[in-house]
Amino acid sequence: RSIRSVWVNACYEKHKSAGASYFIEKSPPNMMRIEVLQSLFPRHIIFANNRNPYAQISSRLHRYAKSGDKISTKDREDKLFAYAEDWKNRAEILKRIIQMQKIPYLSYENFCKKPILLQDVINQSIFNGQIILDFEKKLKVKDYEIGPISNYNERQIKKLNDQDIELITNSLKQRSDLLSYFGYELIN
Repeated sequence: RSIRSVWVNACYEKHKSAGASYFIEKSPPNMMRIEVLQSLFPRHIIFANNRNPYAQISSRLHRYAKSGDKISTKDREDKLFAYAEDWKNRAEILKRIIQMQKIPYLSYENFCKKPILLQDVINQSIFNGQIILDFEKKLKVKDYEIGPISNYNERQIKKLNDQDIELITNSLKQRSDLLSYFGYELIN
């Protein structure tokens, strides 16, 4: 009940301030309480989303590990290893949810290439015709310039050096089945 109360209040505030009628929740930790959220919000759409692990790991390193390029080699390696482990753990949970609940999967890369795919997911749900997304609208994402939906993978991966790539690859090799499931490949 307290979770629902917090969410309903947050949604109401967004509705008051911006006129929002629907909300999207994409925080990875909420995968762990998906059944609770589904029971609290019976009118929902659920779909899975994942991103190239190298880009996702680089993004985390440079956004959350303060001064990603200025930390010691050991700290950098530790963080990269931990983030690779996190990607594998989250991917495993996501795979299980996809298979158990038979939900659609839309990768970050496919969404960026063809955003209308998200509208297709919505149109195949109970909200068909109720939610119409505007893919022409410019967006503010994190600290990037306002612009259209864009794939930042290449930009993120270029921030990794050869040792970073090797460390991430060695970790991901252990779960190449997950990479294949989500349509990703190791970088050698």
